[in-house]
Amino acid sequence: MPGLPIGMALGMFLLRFLWLGSLEFSEAGSDRWTTFSSPSAAHVNVDWNQIHEERHKLEQAKVELRLSCQALDHITVRLVVADITLAQAVELAEPLLRRRAGFPGYLTTYWSGLSYRQAIARFLIQRAENMYADTDPSFWHPTLHRLEREYATWE
Repeated sequence: MPGLPIGMALGMFLLRFLWLGSLEFSEAGSDRWTTFSSPSAAHVNVDWNQIHEERHKLEQAKVELRLSCQALDHITVRLVVADITLAQAVELAEPLLRRRAGFPGYLTTYWSGLSYRQAIARFLIQRAENMYADTDPSFWHPTLHRLEREYATWE
């Protein structure tokens, strides 16, 4: 049981220390106390406005990215079911992908040696593969061969 008296003594010491510290700040004047403990209301309001603006920008970017992904999903589905050709899919996807920050550089880096349009075509083929490769192989394999033949005509 020697731990209980030691703990109580430490607790009393800490309370006394905090009480003396609060007396020091209250004797220093209200100006020093308010500037030390909390920022001014105007500063907090500016910070809040900046946080709100940043949150609005992030929410807007999130919505734009979600809509872009949905549009690319739609293009990919139309490509897979042969509603559009690979060239048409690239035409539709190019403006969407150009708006994504860093994406044009990613395409040319990931598929180095290809033109930008060829890199988009490769991206769309890979996207279709990611969406449909786990489905029925009797459906996916002929589709992949068709897309690869279309791509081969570009080279």
